[in-house]
Amino acid sequence: REYLVASQFVPLLGWHVSTMVNYASIASSRNTAILIALLLIAVIIMGGGMLVNRQNRLRKEQRSQQAFALRLERQVRDRTFALTEANQRLEVEVDERRIAEKNLRETQEELVQAAKLAGIGQMSAALAHEYNQPLAAIRSYADNALIFLTKDQANFAADNLQRIKMLTDKMAGLTRTLRNFAHKSTGRYESVSLEAVMDELIILLSPQAKKLRVKLQLLPPSLPLSVLGDYGRLSQIMTNLTTNAMDAVADSENKRVEITWQQREDKAVISVKDTGSGIDPAVREKMFTAFFTTKNPGSGLGLGLFIVINIVNDLKGTLSIKDEPGYGAVFEVSLPLAE
Repeated sequence: REYLVASQFVPLLGWHVSTMVNYASIASSRNTAILIALLLIAVIIMGGGMLVNRQNRLRKEQRSQQAFALRLERQVRDRTFALTEANQRLEVEVDERRIAEKNLRETQEELVQAAKLAGIGQMSAALAHEYNQPLAAIRSYADNALIFLTKDQANFAADNLQRIKMLTDKMAGLTRTLRNFAHKSTGRYESVSLEAVMDELIILLSPQAKKLRVKLQLLPPSLPLSVLGDYGRLSQIMTNLTTNAMDAVADSENKRVEITWQQREDKAVISVKDTGSGIDPAVREKMFTAFFTTKNPGSGLGLGLFIVINIVNDLKGTLSIKDEPGYGAVFEVSLPLAE
């Protein structure tokens, strides 16, 4: 066997102390140390390799991110350029649409004005009769007043002159109503009294109703109502709907048109009811399109309801057709109340 000898002198005792250690255990410890050292070296090499791989991977990821950033930058640049072009085209289109909307609104105003004048033309025969009667009466009262003055009967002459004044006031009121109806819309939204609109409607359409032998009846609410809108446009709505209702009862035995208006929540609801034969469901889908009419050729252009629905939409309201027992058709207009 091999031993490792170690000696040490002990001065106190004067001895030399020697020990012998089995060399196999020392070799085992050495081998263990070498193995541990090798393992440490292997771990260090593996860690270095992993570190190098990590650095390589990070560099690859960095290069990939740089390449992605460049691609993204190019895409953003291309997309920005495309969006800029699209925005320019959209601005041009918006301008074109704005111009088209302005032209459409002007055309609509002209169409409404033309419809007003056409309505006055249709009412001209009845209006002429409404003027001729007061004029004939004025002539008669004037002749009587002259006769009474020659006979020194001033009280009777004054009575005839008072009657002439009342007739001229009536004619002036009708003329004023016609002038207001024919006047162009201001386009400004303001508080409009429905009672005032209905009063002028009666003045305007009573002669035509008498001619057609139609009973035109107003059923006002207990409290006055005002809506937010334009006086001329509201007058146009009511005139068109009422005229259509009177045409609808032309062949009926009971010729009656009722107009009611009342408040429902924050809306004013106006109903125009007639005792005609009603409206075919197949026709209702086409009634509000331009130039559609069920009247005989030469009796209308088919623009009345088209104008009405456009005006109602401009006034932020709604127009609907409903069925109600005892009536042929019921047109219901809902408009926002004025504050």
